[in-house]
Amino acid sequence: PVVHHDDSLRRIAGIDRDIAETDFAELQEINATLATAIPSLEETLAVLSKVGLLANVEIKPTPGTAAETARRTIDTLRRHWGHDMPPLLSSFDWQALAVAADVVPEWPRGVLIDFRDTPDADWRGTAERLRAFSLHLDQRSATPALVDEAKALGLRVLTYTVNDPDRARALWNMEVDSVFTDRVTAIGEAARSNE
Repeated sequence: PVVHHDDSLRRIAGIDRDIAETDFAELQEINATLATAIPSLEETLAVLSKVGLLANVEIKPTPGTAAETARRTIDTLRRHWGHDMPPLLSSFDWQALAVAADVVPEWPRGVLIDFRDTPDADWRGTAERLRAFSLHLDQRSATPALVDEAKALGLRVLTYTVNDPDRARALWNMEVDSVFTDRVTAIGEAARSNE
């Protein structure tokens, strides 16, 4: 498994190919040409362990490979995770989370959802069936009523991707538990000022 946001190499390398269709040896050759390489999950876990950070590991399978991707990700985590506290596993692919629930039921799971793409998704039933720890929402979908409902079901609520400090404060005022951000310093300062 590798750690990368996109499905393809198009944006970062100008190559019109999906990452899932690129073997790791070729990916390493491509990495040599990039300003920022695509690390393996194992390499990423080594860095996290060295600096003492925990992780939310989003499982992003290629369509049709949810079970295999989840198993390989979990196997890598089992071998290389350097903390007593387990990682948080999350995914938009709820089949991948079902595999995680079967293979490592003691690890927390986060149900990722974007209500703009799946407005009628049964997130409540899915969270219950998967014994989810958290609900991960696009921050634009977060409302006080939705946050309250998720909390009443015993779920933590995490929102993505929050780069505006004022929006982060508004979400924390709704009792959102955490935000994902690309602007760690600005959002960190907002968190300290919101205490």
